[in-house]
Amino acid sequence: MSRLAYRKDIDGLRAVAVLLVVAYHFGLPFVTGGYIGVDVFFVISGFLIASLLEREPVITARVLADFYARRIKRLLPAFVFVALVVTTVAATLLLPDDFEAFLRSLRESFLFRSNAYFERATTGYFAANSAELPWLHTWSLAIEWQFYFVFPPLVWLLRRGPRRVFTGTLLAGAALGIAVSIAMTAAHPEHAYYSGYARFFEFLVGALAATSSIAALEATTARTVSALAVAGLVALSLLFERHTSFPGLNAAGVALLAFVAIVAGRSASVLSSDALAFVGRRSYALYLWHWPVVAFLAYLQRSPSALENGAWIALVFVLSDATHRWVERPGVASRWQLPATVAAGCVLPLLLTAAAHAFVRAHDGFPARFGPEAAHAAGNLRAFDAGGPDRCHDFRGGDIESCARGDVNGSRVALLIGDSHARQYEAFLQAMAERAHVKLYALTDSECLALEGVELPPRFATRVACREANASHFALIARRRFDFVLIAQRWIGYPQEEVARLDATLTTIEATGAVPIVIEPIAEDGGSPKDCFNRHLKLRTAYADDCVIARDNPFGREAKRRIATLIDGMRARHPTLVVIDPQAVQCTGDACATVIDGTPIYSDTHHLDAFGSAMLGRAWSLRFGDPFGPGIDRSLAGRSSR
Repeated sequence: MSRLAYRKDIDGLRAVAVLLVVAYHFGLPFVTGGYIGVDVFFVISGFLIASLLEREPVITARVLADFYARRIKRLLPAFVFVALVVTTVAATLLLPDDFEAFLRSLRESFLFRSNAYFERATTGYFAANSAELPWLHTWSLAIEWQFYFVFPPLVWLLRRGPRRVFTGTLLAGAALGIAVSIAMTAAHPEHAYYSGYARFFEFLVGALAATSSIAALEATTARTVSALAVAGLVALSLLFERHTSFPGLNAAGVALLAFVAIVAGRSASVLSSDALAFVGRRSYALYLWHWPVVAFLAYLQRSPSALENGAWIALVFVLSDATHRWVERPGVASRWQLPATVAAGCVLPLLLTAAAHAFVRAHDGFPARFGPEAAHAAGNLRAFDAGGPDRCHDFRGGDIESCARGDVNGSRVALLIGDSHARQYEAFLQAMAERAHVKLYALTDSECLALEGVELPPRFATRVACREANASHFALIARRRFDFVLIAQRWIGYPQEEVARLDATLTTIEATGAVPIVIEPIAEDGGSPKDCFNRHLKLRTAYADDCVIARDNPFGREAKRRIATLIDGMRARHPTLVVIDPQAVQCTGDACATVIDGTPIYSDTHHLDAFGSAMLGRAWSLRFGDPFGPGIDRSLAGRSSR
C-alpha cells in the first residue's frame, strides 16, 4: 500500500482536537465542550483511511492485509505500552473491586468493544461514576477500530462500480448516519454517546473529504475558510457543555466544520504551523496518556490547583513525546507482516490481559495490598452474598419458588415487596426467618412504590412496569395466604400522595389474615459512606469514625419527618402492624454508624451492602426479638426515638 503525501495541516487539526480534549478533561476554564475533539478525530480518521484506499488502483486481499498491518503497527504498540504502565499504577492505587473492573475494561479494549463495556458499566459518559475509570477513554478507540473492520471491505465492494456510485453511497450513508444519530440521541442519549452507530457518519464525512471533487481554493480564500472552520470548532468547545445534546445534530455540526477545515487545508491553512504539527504528531500518545492521569487524580479525590494542573499536563506531554519517539515511530517502521502484527499486537496482549483479569478476580483483587484493615474488611464482605437471584428483582412472573429465602421448608410463609431498598433487607431478614421457620419470598422492583393502586408520575421511567408489578404482587397476596407481608421502600423517593396509600394497603393485607410489617429507612445524608471509608484505604490512613451520618441531617429532612409521622399514624390505625426501624440499632444518639467491625455497611449513598444488612439484622434481633416470633410488642417493635 502506497503512502500519502504528508499534510502538515492534518497534524495541525489533530493538535486542535487533542488540545480541546485535554483542556476539557483537566478542567481548564471555559472549555466546557472540549469533548468534541474526539469527533474531529473521527472525521480525520475517515479522511485518512479513505485517502489511503483511494490511491490504490485495485483493492485486493493483499492491499487489505497491508492496510490492517499498518493500522496495527500505527496504533497498538503505544496502546500496549501505555496499558502496561497504567496497569502497574492501577495495581498500586485501585481498590480490589476497582482493580478487577479495570482489568475487565482492559480486556474488552483488546477485543475492540470497550465502548459497549463502558455503556454497561456506567450510567453515562458524563456521570460521576465514570470520572475515576482509567481506561474509559478507549471507548472512542474501540469505535475507530469498528469502523476499520467495516469500511475497507465496503470500499472493496463499491470500487467495482462507477465512482459516482461510491461517492453517492458515502453521501447516503452519511445522511442516514446523521438521522440515526439524531434519533438515538433523542431516545437514549447515554447509549448514543458510546455507540458506533451514532458516530459512524463522522468517519463517512471524513471519507467524503477525501473523495470530494471540490476544486482547490485560492490560497488566501482557503486560509480564511480554514481559519473560520477552526474558529467554529473552538467556539463550539466553549458553547457546548456536559448537558448539551450529543452526538446527534450537534455532532453533525462538528463534523461539517472538520470537513471544511480538511478540504480548505489542501491549499493553505492556519493549521500548518510547526508548533501545531509537532503537537499533532504526538496527539495519539497525548490522548492515551492524559485520561489515566485525570482519572487517577479523581480516584484519589485530588483537586489540583492551577499550578499543579499545569505540572500534570506537562508530565502528560513529556510522556507523550517519549512514547511517540521510542514506541510509535519504531512500531510504524517495523517490517512485520499481518500475521506477526496480529499475534504481537492483538492476540498476545489479549491473552495476557484475560489471564491477569482471571487471576486477580480469583484472588478477590488482592485486598492485602492496602494493609490488614482492607483484608479484614474484604473478608467480612465476602462472607455474605449479595441477596437472592437477580431474576427475583424486577420479577415478572414465573416460578416464585426460586425466590424463596429463610427456611425454604418452613411451615409459615412471608412475602417481601418493595424497591431496591427492600432487596437490601434480604440479608437483614434471612437469619430471623430461618429461626422462626418462615419461608420468605422476596419479589422486588426497581424504583417502584409497592403499594396497592399506586400511579407514579411520568418522571418515573419505571411507572408502567411498577403498575404491572404491583398488580401482580397484590393479586398474589389475595390468592395465596401469607402469614406475613413485608414492605420496604426508599420512602422519601416517592410523591407524598402516593406514599399515603400505605393505609389502604395495610388494610388490604390485614383482610387476608397476614401480619403487615413495614421497614423504615436507614440513615441517609446524601453522601456516600462507602466512598468515605474507601478514601482512607486509598490514602493508606487510619479510619477514625469520621464517616458517621447524623440522624437529624438536612438531607430530605422534611420528607423524612412526613414519613415518620405517617408510619406512627399507621401504628395506631393497624394494631397488628409490626414496624422495624433499622436506625434503632444503627444509631446511638444522633450518630448513625456506617462502618461495623472495620467494614463499610453501605454499598453506595443509600443502600446497605449484604454485610451491613446482616449485621443490622443481627443487632435488631438481639434487641427486639424476631418480627416473625411470638410475644413481640407489635405496635412498638424497633421503634427508635426521633
